[in-house]
Amino acid sequence: MSRGGIAALLCDEVMDAAEDISARIGQTIDLPADAKKKAREELAAGHIARYLEQFQARLKAAGGEHFADKRLTVADLKVFMLIRWLRSGALDHIPKDLVDRVAPMLVEHLERMASHPKIVEYYKRRKAA
Repeated sequence: MSRGGIAALLCDEVMDAAEDISARIGQTIDLPADAKKKAREELAAGHIARYLEQFQARLKAAGGEHFADKRLTVADLKVFMLIRWLRSGALDHIPKDLVDRVAPMLVEHLERMASHPKIVEYYKRRKAA
């Protein structure tokens, strides 16, 4: 398999896992308050924490900067958006510091992505619109 093919597989793996987390959180949105609290606390302690650990391991295995091909890929962007969401405080019953505690390399990744010139430019354009 070519280097590009391996990078594509790595990206797909990371993006699928990020989408799985988003979908599982999405399934809790319309739950009654008590059920939502219980479901999200269980997700945070179990499923999400495990995925964060796995993301961190994948990032480390790829050199610590990017998830694939030693460059910015769609997988980096997908994880950036997920980590930003998890740390935002917008998700009741999912601790804002979960990522910081479980996978600090992902916080470093988030900060690196947030300062990337193309991402900075994107957010400037969005604010101007």
